[in-house]
Amino acid sequence: MNALAEDSIAGWLRGLGGAVPGPQARPALPGPEVGLADGPLLQSALSGAFYGPLQAALQRLPEGAGMSELATSVGHWLDFCRGRLRGLFEQLDDRDRLTFALVPALLHFNAQGLPGFSRGLDACHGIRHFDFNPLLQRACARQFPGRLETLTEPTTPAIRSLFAVGRAGTIGAEEEAGIDFWVVLDELDLTAPQQAELLDRIDSIEGWAAKRGLALRFFLVDTERAREHD
Repeated sequence: MNALAEDSIAGWLRGLGGAVPGPQARPALPGPEVGLADGPLLQSALSGAFYGPLQAALQRLPEGAGMSELATSVGHWLDFCRGRLRGLFEQLDDRDRLTFALVPALLHFNAQGLPGFSRGLDACHGIRHFDFNPLLQRACARQFPGRLETLTEPTTPAIRSLFAVGRAGTIGAEEEAGIDFWVVLDELDLTAPQQAELLDRIDSIEGWAAKRGLALRFFLVDTERAREHD
């Protein structure tokens, strides 16, 4: 299943399953070292940030023709995605796991002191339905001390979905090959300055990750062009 199908199905399921609550007050953080050196726990936190709302929507699906089959099919796909993410985390060391886990937050938030920060009015950031859960908050607070309190949710997230793609998380993946991401968005919803700002943000995040020893590459994927196989 591709990125566009996932985004469409996720939105549809959320509609069938009821409204997804907006951002809530952040709960108390776990203890200082809880989970940050624990690959499976950090992987679970990252997985939950994206798949948690979709899983909850699946559980709220109404009864009806085809609903059970749909829930089963999407559930299998979620298991596949979690498995790929688990495989990726097993290939990374603790430092690279933390770097990888922070990528969504760096694309989601625009705050001084974070890679990609922009002071301009055209700051382009935010991932739809991203859940900045407590363990990811702890990871951010550890890597960027004093910045957690400055983070605010974007009013209009610019990014529809974020995917680690290619051979990441598979047996044949090579550690030195790095990790590729698809950044799925609607180009028509962004001005030229906003698109330029997003590219600058991505360059900054790539540079930050490279200094930490992890090669990242981002590819912008426009929904309409992808539908037309362009």
